Amino acid sequence: YVDPSRTTYSDLIEGALQGMLQSLDPHSQFLDAELYENIKNDTAGEFGGIGIVLGYKDGILSVIAPMEGTPAYRAGMQAGDRIVNINGQSTENMNMRDAIRLLRGPENSPVTLAVSREGEKEPLEFKLIRESIKVASVKGTRMIDRGIGYVRITQFTENTGAELRTALDQLQKEGLRALVIDLRNNPGGLLTAAVEVSQMFLPRGLPIVATRGRESRRDPPPHKSDGTFHLIDMPLAILVNEGSASASEIVAGALQDHHRAILIGSRTFGKASVQS
Repeated sequence: YVDPSRTTYSDLIEGALQGMLQSLDPHSQFLDAELYENIKNDTAGEFGGIGIVLGYKDGILSVIAPMEGTPAYRAGMQAGDRIVNINGQSTENMNMRDAIRLLRGPENSPVTLAVSREGEKEPLEFKLIRESIKVASVKGTRMIDRGIGYVRITQFTENTGAELRTALDQLQKEGLRALVIDLRNNPGGLLTAAVEVSQMFLPRGLPIVATRGRESRRDPPPHKSDGTFHLIDMPLAILVNEGSASASEIVAGALQDHHRAILIGSRTFGKASVQS
């Protein structure tokens, strides 16, 4: 490049990798060390920021879902909101790494987003204060009627299986006979957590999800129901909406396919792919 102070060799290589991977599909991306650390923190259930899960919808940076109890959720941001700019900086052609870097920052620091929303003529402005966000993945555990329990899974993290087992143990002590699982606005998370949750409600040995890659001979074997804890006779209803994505769709789809649960709500996000 004509001005060597403007760039470095590593910047050029990382830029090329980002562009190459973003051309594949909306969910593939290059992870540098910073972004990889952010993703590890997300799936561990703790990170700093405003509490939205980002993705690309029709090539536009969008909110897959706001996380319950976070600044974005309290401010009224919604699944499907398209982010126009962050702190006045346009998100057109912005990669995921740069978007996350703009959204995250020190606790109690401000960030302003402009979003376009279906049905709104003008962009909506959200002035938010960043927080240290620690999101429990299983919330709202309670009995909603005689023998009918309720749990909400907000995302699928390393701790989701253990948290759900604790919630079910509590409800069983209260006379649990049927269960409502709320996956609305759950943007997904770890594939392993989705399998762990699904198998709690299926007999051993049933397929839960399979992934198909470029070369079929290298495809991993299907994930099947395993473990020692199985509630196979209890009636289940699963709540979903357009913000239910990825791992949420794996759980909902597996339990529906095996006629183990009925789904109530609206069409889900439609991820249909798994990243490793």
